[in-house]
Amino acid sequence: MIYTVAYYRNARKAWRVSFDADSIQIKCSCQRFETHGLPCAHIFAVLFFLDIGELPKCVIMPRWTKMAKQGHELAAAEQGNWMSDNLIYSRLGGLMSCCRRLCNIASRNADDYKSVREKVCNEIILLEAKHEVDNGAGCSSQANCSVVMDPTPLKRRGGGGTSD
Repeated sequence: MIYTVAYYRNARKAWRVSFDADSIQIKCSCQRFETHGLPCAHIFAVLFFLDIGELPKCVIMPRWTKMAKQGHELAAAEQGNWMSDNLIYSRLGGLMSCCRRLCNIASRNADDYKSVREKVCNEIILLEAKHEVDNGAGCSSQANCSVVMDPTPLKRRGGGGTSD
């Protein structure tokens, strides 16, 4: 069905909105949705006229949904091993944010520090083996995974107190 949407019955400013109820597809002659990815006022006018209570999925672009990143990752995965730099940097930022929080909490207690450090080192070893990567730095060997302890307190020279 094709609807004509006009401002104040002005035929010179009219747009045609086609709505297919079977496939629930809606398009407007202004092409705003196709150009900018946002539904236009004409589409909303027809949806309001038809008393449709919720937006059809055809007017919601995947990039505006909660699953936008997952869809992008799936699309990249379907293309093989190639991934865009943006996707890699996005993942890196997400991991760094999580690790920053983990490090901040775990570094406050010696036992937590040792436990988390061991788990992280083991995970690095597994991932390096899986992806056949050896940076030669970090935790790739048990020697590099030694625990850093708190510094030994030094005795100060002098009284450290008040002098008369």
